[in-house]
Amino acid sequence: MKSFRKIIIITFFIYWGGYIGAIYLFSLFGHMTFDKSVVWTGLVSAVFFEVIYWGLLWFTFKPKLRYIEAASNAKPEFRDTQTLEVAVPDAGFSVTRLREILPPHVHVTHMDEEAGVMKFRTPYNRKAWGILTHVAWQQGSGTVVLSSFPMSGYTKTATRKAKEQNEALAQLVQVLDEQEDV
Repeated sequence: MKSFRKIIIITFFIYWGGYIGAIYLFSLFGHMTFDKSVVWTGLVSAVFFEVIYWGLLWFTFKPKLRYIEAASNAKPEFRDTQTLEVAVPDAGFSVTRLREILPPHVHVTHMDEEAGVMKFRTPYNRKAWGILTHVAWQQGSGTVVLSSFPMSGYTKTATRKAKEQNEALAQLVQVLDEQEDV
């Protein structure tokens, strides 16, 4: 949540500064006057914009953020979830070992070694909201189920990135399995 606050504050000042800058340029080249009321009007419009924009985003992101940060082992049930099953014949698979070889930018939000479940997310910023992933080791069937879904709503790009995340994780699981055999 801290990074969301940072993005919101930066967006606020960019919008407010952009509004004041645009009005100032119009006053230089046009017949408008630049006074204190422009600053206050910009402040009110920036607050209004932020409340509506981030309110709608928060309404969209809230269920997915709650899921990924919850200490639950349940599978994700969002409509844009991309699932991939990877066969792992070795019974020595461990989510702890998988966590050790994950890229450093990945933020693990929940891990249960006994159940073989791990949840994590990729970083998010104003350009990309990130991919959320649920990894479940099903020891009985010898498979690892990778379920990834975008934080943002359904888009082709987000769906493609979720599939790419699953494929990259599948390669890591295979590398992990090969390391165990050596």
